[in-house]
Amino acid sequence: VWWIFHLSIGGIIQGATVILRVILLMILCSVFTSTTSPIEITGAIEMLILPLKCIRVPTGDVAMILGVAIQFIPTLLEESDMIKKAQIARGAQFESSRLRDRAASLAPLVIPIFLSAFRRADDLAVAMEARGYRRAKGRAKRIGLPFRKRDAAALAVSCVLCAMQVFF
Repeated sequence: VWWIFHLSIGGIIQGATVILRVILLMILCSVFTSTTSPIEITGAIEMLILPLKCIRVPTGDVAMILGVAIQFIPTLLEESDMIKKAQIARGAQFESSRLRDRAASLAPLVIPIFLSAFRRADDLAVAMEARGYRRAKGRAKRIGLPFRKRDAAALAVSCVLCAMQVFF
């Protein structure tokens, strides 16, 4: 017994499993985003959510939004690191033993990150408008690539990893 928590072997195993799954998910997402171009990711997202078109969801626009959001993640991580270092240089303390103090110390970090994200989103919207982007409705579609042996191997490895996630 530790404070209000009751530790058990089953709970520790379940916690370790969740942590391992999150780490594996982060690794797979990192590999996926570093080996696939943003246009291909956007096209794949659009193909995955294509059935939503029957209930009048603008799948092209949703895919574009998600593709742009994926591209913004590394930029926001870099900026948050720079903002955190700047706040530490100004005397902000992010390390504390109390949860309330730790949460309160995040305010000088969160507000500039949101402001930066909104500024970048506004700049992107202006740039897209200046280049004549209207909607995904009239865009040309890319012709699909043929299914090869290495694609089947990658699919098999992915299925094995998914099965491991479900059953272990």
